[in-house]
Amino acid sequence: MAILSSSKSKFTSANTDVVGSNAPTTEEGILKSVGETGFFVYSPNAYNIYFKNESGSWVIYQTITEPMKDGRSFPWGSNTAAYIQSTDASPFFFAFPRTGAIEYDADVTDADDSEDTLMVTNEAQFNIAAPSGNSSITKIGVTDHTELENLEWNACGHTGGVFAIVMFDGNGDAVEIAAPAAGERAGKALKWTSDTELAWVTI
Repeated sequence: MAILSSSKSKFTSANTDVVGSNAPTTEEGILKSVGETGFFVYSPNAYNIYFKNESGSWVIYQTITEPMKDGRSFPWGSNTAAYIQSTDASPFFFAFPRTGAIEYDADVTDADDSEDTLMVTNEAQFNIAAPSGNSSITKIGVTDHTELENLEWNACGHTGGVFAIVMFDGNGDAVEIAAPAAGERAGKALKWTSDTELAWVTI
């Protein structure tokens, strides 16, 4: 039974339950431990990562044809075990458990194996800091607002009228304030008419 140690584990072709030249069938693989979000692999060899899903079936996850010199991470997800397939003559792999945030390649179907996604777990708040340590970062991977995607109200799964305004009520629930009818919007402003009511008024 292969379980990742807290430091590192080395696997070679001698570890037939973990490494082999063929796709896994009855092999046990590296077993996922409680609290692990994923695992990190370093190897100079090309390899395929297989995951055993919740149904107990081995499914190929990703093909690594050009191993990164600094290794790479793989998220466990709902999978229960992992297996490394390599046709190299004398392959070896160092594997490390990951229990916190991990960076990984979210699109395993394209030719780009770079790590493009950060996964966090059990965090009430997620902060992003610059190399200087400044956490007041407002731009994430873009330099122009036209590059931002999937931020539309409808894209978030909500519906609303054209030019509607959304705010929060006293219970923290989102409330939509419909815009004045077309042709009646010019010269209108949203005004508090009492401590609890808002209305469109002519200015």
